[in-house]
Amino acid sequence: MAARINSRCALAAAFSFALSANAWSADAGDSANSEDWSLHGQATFVEQYHPAFTAPYTGPNSLAPQSLGDETFDTTLFAGLRLWDGGEAYVNPEIDQGFGLSDTLGAAGFPSGEAYKVGKSVPYFRLQRLFFRQTFDLGGETERSMTMPINWVEAARRTILS
Repeated sequence: MAARINSRCALAAAFSFALSANAWSADAGDSANSEDWSLHGQATFVEQYHPAFTAPYTGPNSLAPQSLGDETFDTTLFAGLRLWDGGEAYVNPEIDQGFGLSDTLGAAGFPSGEAYKVGKSVPYFRLQRLFFRQTFDLGGETERSMTMPINWVEAARRTILS
């Protein structure tokens, strides 16, 4: 089963690396320094191992005392799209897979903040965020917006609803 998990992780890592090698965005064309869409990716692979140790007692929620190695993998996408003037939509899906040491019980939850959210041998999907954002121009000078991955020139005085 570990070979099957590792081959899936390798395939997903290659895909995620292609996404995260560059953060892509498309120019709006007419608007100077504006973007219509943005795409960012990230992949995380965590390999954990501990050698055998002596344990005076063990229980169902203890870190297993035998030599043990496990891994976790996740890939995340963050995509944004400019829908209309001032309107944006964002989505942040994630695919997770793997196990922490001793199923993340005992001390295994401490060494990996990544492993607590997985626990499956097959990849599974989680939609972390899906939101819309509307910016209302209140006039005044313009400036380059740097508040979200989609950047464009907008009024310095503005109200934003998300």
